[in-house]
Amino acid sequence: MNQWVEIGEQVARTTLVGDEVFYPLPANVLKPKFNPTDEPRPEYRGGDSGQGNLSVRRTSSQWTHDLEFYLRPIQAVGLLLKHALGKTTTRSAVDTSAFGGMLYPENQPFGTGLTLGDKALAIKVHYDDGAGGTKQRTYYGGRITKVSVAGEGSQEWKMTISLAGPGPCLSAPAAAGAVPDFSALPSPFVFSESLFYIGSGIGRTGVAPDFTALDPNTMVAFVPDSCSIDIDLGRSDKTVANGINAPTKTTKESQLAVKVSCPLDLEDPSTGFSSRDEVDALISGVRQNSLLVVLDNGEVCGSTTQTYQYMIDLSALYLGPAAEEFSTEGKSPRTTLEYSSLYSDTTKYAVGFYTVDAEATY
Repeated sequence: MNQWVEIGEQVARTTLVGDEVFYPLPANVLKPKFNPTDEPRPEYRGGDSGQGNLSVRRTSSQWTHDLEFYLRPIQAVGLLLKHALGKTTTRSAVDTSAFGGMLYPENQPFGTGLTLGDKALAIKVHYDDGAGGTKQRTYYGGRITKVSVAGEGSQEWKMTISLAGPGPCLSAPAAAGAVPDFSALPSPFVFSESLFYIGSGIGRTGVAPDFTALDPNTMVAFVPDSCSIDIDLGRSDKTVANGINAPTKTTKESQLAVKVSCPLDLEDPSTGFSSRDEVDALISGVRQNSLLVVLDNGEVCGSTTQTYQYMIDLSALYLGPAAEEFSTEGKSPRTTLEYSSLYSDTTKYAVGFYTVDAEATY
């Protein structure tokens, strides 16, 4: 009995053609949840209504999934980021067999004539059939509402993608396919091997927002104990009169919102980043800043030296109230820097991902 997940892209949301290409994704959560809305129909129809209603109908159905996985620089993750953010630039070779490119949010990429049109994501799940064997089922028509990235200590970064799809978009159980070669995938990014930079001075090559390279340049390094980045895309699905009794139309319901949380020691060194100065700056007024997070797994994906990298550009943030934690036992004081996003007129986005991997396209 083998269990695994694969991610594919559909051309039409509610149609699984059969020629979709699926890519393996080592995941921490296996199957989506099927959520039907079944309600009794209250009406007089000759029976004893004092004993209860006589019929029930399904008003809607939807599958949902918080897809959690260790963050790896692979095609499946590239597809997920593409459908979450909306905009992907043309990927260019940076070391013959390594390719880099930007991904950044678009208000509404779904709809006629828009960037992603009627495209959607499909999740092919191979699962235990309860009798010692493996079956497969495909949940398709998926659209993404939220993205979270979190890491701490010596652990791998984890990404959680919140998806939803129409309830009718489930294939019938089928015989299992061949197990992908998971050993060929690059290693996940590890938090302790990542680098964080704050302040002005970042180097961005090219014209905003389609940058062709990012570099911390003269930004100041800092070292949080952990970090979480939560991206709410402000999208949701609704049911419309299109012949399908399920939420199928993706709409924009609120602004994009990015939250960043970085617990760290409260320090005031003579040089470099001072968390004490960052917290104290709130006293005199609004504190705005920029962050760049560089993830690198150390494995070469290019023909010579280029390694797998994800760079997360949080170009315009403002700091929220920061609680200062002190101890009567003499422990080092601590705080948590919690930032919220603004739209940047300089970069033309609130958050941007520059990814370097072995994929020429997503």
